[in-house]
Amino acid sequence: MIQIIEFDGRLTGSSGRKLLEVVGQSLGSGMTLILIDLELTSFADSSGLAGLVRSYKLAREAGAKIALCSPQIQVACLLELTFMKKTFDIFDDRQDFYNNWVKQLPKNAPVLPLNDFQVLRLKAN
Repeated sequence: MIQIIEFDGRLTGSSGRKLLEVVGQSLGSGMTLILIDLELTSFADSSGLAGLVRSYKLAREAGAKIALCSPQIQVACLLELTFMKKTFDIFDDRQDFYNNWVKQLPKNAPVLPLNDFQVLRLKAN
């Protein structure tokens, strides 16, 4: 199952911990692929990045995957400078993610429309 988490606000220490908590809940409910949409994320610092990395590790330990999409310039620069672009699959937007995901499906697999993916909005404090 696939879930999109829209992260809205500044990704810092406390909001990074909240993201990790939400990712853990999503994995616990059976999600196997989580897309974290960073379009509304105006800022990220090293503590927020640590929350992303811990979320990635948690997903990997659960046999799931995490991808990112739509990072704003400051967040994209942080991901680049910390070499996290090599760790995460990062897509331009949700449609880019979806197109890539569909290409990886077996030939006759059922395809869920992008609009049917479960979306959870996480607002930073």
